[in-house]
Amino acid sequence: GAIYDALPADGVAAINADDAFAPYFAERAHGRRLIRYGLEASSDVTAQAIELDAESSRFVLVTPIGEVDVDLAMPGRHNVLNALAAASIALGAGIDPDTIAAGLAHARPVAGRLVTHKLDSGAILIDDSYNANPGSLNAAIDTLASSGATAWLVLGDMRELGADAELLHAEAGRRAKSAGIDRLYALGPLSKFAVDAFGEDGHHYTTHAQLAQALESGLRDGVRVLVKGSRGSAMDKIVSALLRDQGNDPHAA
Repeated sequence: GAIYDALPADGVAAINADDAFAPYFAERAHGRRLIRYGLEASSDVTAQAIELDAESSRFVLVTPIGEVDVDLAMPGRHNVLNALAAASIALGAGIDPDTIAAGLAHARPVAGRLVTHKLDSGAILIDDSYNANPGSLNAAIDTLASSGATAWLVLGDMRELGADAELLHAEAGRRAKSAGIDRLYALGPLSKFAVDAFGEDGHHYTTHAQLAQALESGLRDGVRVLVKGSRGSAMDKIVSALLRDQGNDPHAA
């Protein structure tokens, strides 16, 4: 809320209307102009006709001053919401919807954040290895499950979860199974709880090399594999092993 306190009198506060704390943040804006964005709650800026696949998102950006089609080179409903946040800030700065759509079309994910690679095997690798927490993992599972392909999740331990760590990893395994993920490959002592909860087609490994070798022997055309874990789990080592000597375009479809 402090960021709203610091706004000048003529500033604009962009607020996520879907957030349970939206009314609180609106109060912290202290009468400044508000632009509310969201996918669920009533808002000034929203998205309609959303189409999602494993590499990108398409939607109609709806604003108080017009609508425009948006092509976003980032997958996931959560990234559509992120795009609405960016659009709201741009609208507050006086930028028109067409210019906003053009800017969003040029946006690209940063390294380790849902970056897509096509492997020599024909499989699609989605590198989301930068970090992980239960919320971002749920978003990643939804993105992977919506691809329509054979879906494999590679999970490293999520760190700094305190006393609930084992419970939260088990819940992640159950959620992956219920979402339709076909296989779970896991690394680390906490992720063993995810594998146990996932059940059949859950596989646990004790080293990066073992996990990478198991993946490489099974990857094939029609498989989409998403790699995720906390920084301390170093799941980028799995990504590097799969990409080694392939010379992939990090944004290949």
